[in-house]
Amino acid sequence: MPEINVSPWADIVLLVEETQLPREILPSCGRRGCTSARCLRSEDDFNEDGYDSGGYDRDGYDEDGFNVDGFDSTGYDSEGYSRWGYDSEGYDRDGYNEDGYDRYGSYRYGYDDEDGNNGLHDYSYKPEPRFNGEAGPWFGLEIEITTDEITDAVSIVDRFASDLIYCKADSSVDGLEMVTHPMSYDWAMAKFPWDMLPALRDGASCTVIPQENGIHIHIGRDAFKDSAHLYRWLKLWYRNPMDIQRIARRQASHWGAFRPEHRAAHKDHVKFGKPGYSRYDDATIQERYSAINTTNKATLEVRVFASSLRPQRVKAALQLVAASVEYTRQLSCDLISHKHGWEWSAFMSWVRRSGRYPDLVVEDRVRR
Repeated sequence: MPEINVSPWADIVLLVEETQLPREILPSCGRRGCTSARCLRSEDDFNEDGYDSGGYDRDGYDEDGFNVDGFDSTGYDSEGYSRWGYDSEGYDRDGYNEDGYDRYGSYRYGYDDEDGNNGLHDYSYKPEPRFNGEAGPWFGLEIEITTDEITDAVSIVDRFASDLIYCKADSSVDGLEMVTHPMSYDWAMAKFPWDMLPALRDGASCTVIPQENGIHIHIGRDAFKDSAHLYRWLKLWYRNPMDIQRIARRQASHWGAFRPEHRAAHKDHVKFGKPGYSRYDDATIQERYSAINTTNKATLEVRVFASSLRPQRVKAALQLVAASVEYTRQLSCDLISHKHGWEWSAFMSWVRRSGRYPDLVVEDRVRR
């Protein structure tokens, strides 16, 4: 019988083939050595539908797609909120974001609560503007006041004009700043809550410090029919600083100075937003704390006025801005050359004839 040559490794091969070695099963996360409770489960822990005794699949989610903590694979619960309580847009179950504002810009706390909130919006708060009136020009008021009773002041503003005015904190003011939504001149004269101003004085101990508290009046750039109109308007203001400061009730200050370099650059600024305009040539936009702040894209801001809680004074400030726009709209070369159109006396003569700016007429007379 022929000799069979058997490899010395045959016994080892047979031994391996006959031995049932268990197949290595990696944890479901794929990381060898993971010791989490979920990953240590074997195939025997799942039924034929792929769920364990607790109703969770190999990835730890039930048939509705939620884990044991109640969150889906994207981190949100069945109502759409994360474990920190915010939805995918960043609002909590009450509809407010982490800064305390809802989708419409309203603050969570209208008045003092147990956490000390007083109803003031942050200085950077800018809601979507709501226009009041049939047509422009559009004006907006910012009125700074001093008070220690901020909560009471906010409450009074809300009672008189919650849809028109919102209150903001301002580091330059020991109190608050009231800001209106845009208004037409006629609408403001008829419907602004003028009685609110003395109510703030009487009900929240509000006052004003003329050199610290101001009235800033914004006017939309679309109030001017063209660059020439804007130039005439700027020129009227900067040619009459003494008379304007009489009405404004304060001299030029850091917050609203008549800067000569700005006056010299008006010819450059009137090209704003048009071909050929250069920010490098426009000295007016280098400093916002000037008589007329030109740095805003949509508005020009008149900053010369001292604040007040007397309706006549606030009306006169708005009337000066509104009247100057309309006066310079019709100001012709003939009026300038032959009737001293740039002078304050010519302007006020036009104001008196118009009959539309009575408080300005009074303030001009009593402050001479």
